[in-house]
Amino acid sequence: AENYVGARKCAPCHEKIYKQQSLSHMANALHTVAEFQRVKRPLPEGSVHDTTNDIEYNIVRVGEGLLLKVSRGSESTEVPVHYALGSGANGISFLHELADSVVELRVSFYPATNDWDMTPGQVELNAGDGDRGIDVNRAVGLRFAKDSSNNCLKCHSTVLVQKDRRVDRERSHFGVTCERCHGPGREHIESALRGENSPPHNWQVDADVKRLKLESPDPAVQATNREMRLCGECHGGDKTHESDLRLSRIHVAA
Repeated sequence: AENYVGARKCAPCHEKIYKQQSLSHMANALHTVAEFQRVKRPLPEGSVHDTTNDIEYNIVRVGEGLLLKVSRGSESTEVPVHYALGSGANGISFLHELADSVVELRVSFYPATNDWDMTPGQVELNAGDGDRGIDVNRAVGLRFAKDSSNNCLKCHSTVLVQKDRRVDRERSHFGVTCERCHGPGREHIESALRGENSPPHNWQVDADVKRLKLESPDPAVQATNREMRLCGECHGGDKTHESDLRLSRIHVAA
């Protein structure tokens, strides 16, 4: 992680490219909720009522953050909203991080209507609790094991660093920016300051191309194989079945 310097360090020499890329959807694919509200837009408080299961969802502001309150009859629970996934162009999904898992919340925000509604793929909620009905803790959202959720967050990040199984926000670089594709920038910048021309190097892609035996003497084929490996890590297939309704909001994968 120490070799990742952040996209701002690229700006002095690549100002035009930096400005264009920093406004892209990929560069804005992941924020903490507080950061999203500072740099993108303040998110309004709101409520969503699940009429089928008689569950009330209330989103309330707490300082720079948000809190999700879930209630059904006399039962209730609340969780802080930690991360906002998506650039905010069409819809924003939210995550609550636990020690062993991440919960994708059952409500999302939709800029077109400036309102909250159900998260695609989470509209159905089976009781599974016998006569006791719906457990409000389970109704918070869809829980993913930590290994699976890391893959989700990793595709929205340039580099994702963990400490004690939680995301290290200080050392991670959220959003897909320069170094996710070109590789860590520290060595390249230091060489440029010395007047040398040492391009950045994505050692992970090179290692995988070699491991998968995708090398070729043809430079055009080399470039294609590297691009397929690089982009395919997040935009490739075989991760989710085509009938999975959650893909409805992940248009590139869909």
